[in-house]
Amino acid sequence: RHGPDEIARRMDVPVERASRLLSSALRAVPLLPDTSEPLDVVHEADGLLAVNKPPGVSTAPAHRYKGTSMVNRVMGYLGGECTSGPHVLHRLDMDTSGLLLFATDKTVVSSLHTQFRRRSVRKLYLALAIGVPDRS
Repeated sequence: RHGPDEIARRMDVPVERASRLLSSALRAVPLLPDTSEPLDVVHEADGLLAVNKPPGVSTAPAHRYKGTSMVNRVMGYLGGECTSGPHVLHRLDMDTSGLLLFATDKTVVSSLHTQFRRRSVRKLYLALAIGVPDRS
């Protein structure tokens, strides 16, 4: 694997051009749908999909060729019925479980991203602890 600097050197092009070429090439690799694990759908309507994300699963793929994330699972669930995306509306850490929202219709993405950015979406977090934390 080579980064933009090495690609630019080998192709004898500016680094900025090599970076754009690399980015474009990576976007051309399709994401893989994943149907190996069942998807726990909590709600589905009006271009939105709410799923229960288990701990130990990433929200989005680390690389386009790895298909074990929630995005890949949602793609497998939708089976090509998504107008574009699916679009992740927020993220949960890999070891965090909880409700994860996706837009399955690109016309609702901008509005919902704005609501999350402005924090007008109400979220509730619950933490479970085993034992009693040390006060020091």
